[in-house]
Amino acid sequence: MKLIFGTTNKRKVEDLQNIINEMNLDIQVLSMEDIGWNRGEIEETGFTIEENSLIKATAILSFCKDNNIEYPIMTDDA
Repeated sequence: MKLIFGTTNKRKVEDLQNIINEMNLDIQVLSMEDIGWNRGEIEETGFTIEENSLIKATAILSFCKDNNIEYPIMTDDA
């Protein structure tokens, strides 16, 4: 299984992949770069962490639909 992690931060992707590997799960973590993200930085205009995460997830979902990518999406706002 593949999972899109809504970040361009390679360290965050590596950290999540390491946690998944330690749990012996068959999940490959993909960054926005890995899926070919070319829409620039996502403007996070929300007032809460949850709102900003939803903004990112919605933008990534739109990109994925436009590019026939059908993997689950996980975002954060840390």
